[in-house]
Amino acid sequence: MRSFLAALLLVLAVAVGACKNNDPAPVVGDLELTLTYPTSYQNLTYYLYTENGWLANGVEALRQNRLGVGTDAGGGRLQTTLTLHDLNTGNYVMTIGRTSPKSVQVTAGRTNKFTLAF
Repeated sequence: MRSFLAALLLVLAVAVGACKNNDPAPVVGDLELTLTYPTSYQNLTYYLYTENGWLANGVEALRQNRLGVGTDAGGGRLQTTLTLHDLNTGNYVMTIGRTSPKSVQVTAGRTNKFTLAF
């Protein structure tokens, strides 16, 4: 009986030790965008579209907000950094004032950093 209990405990210990943590893989990522733009763009609105939304023309922006006053980047230009969280994996288009589209990409579980000049 002792050997049976010992074998049972050994089998249970191996079974519990073999269990894996089944955390789901991340499906969203973040963007950190450093934007450089002319001082005339100050207080304009930035827009972030999905790539398909941008191509469809007339689709609402996924995210938008005013740039505000950035820091002086010299030569009549300003610079600001935006961090956009919890974006689905894929390609996006960033614009300021709906002009000069720039392409960026989101990778699940990561913060992708881009420097964009407008």
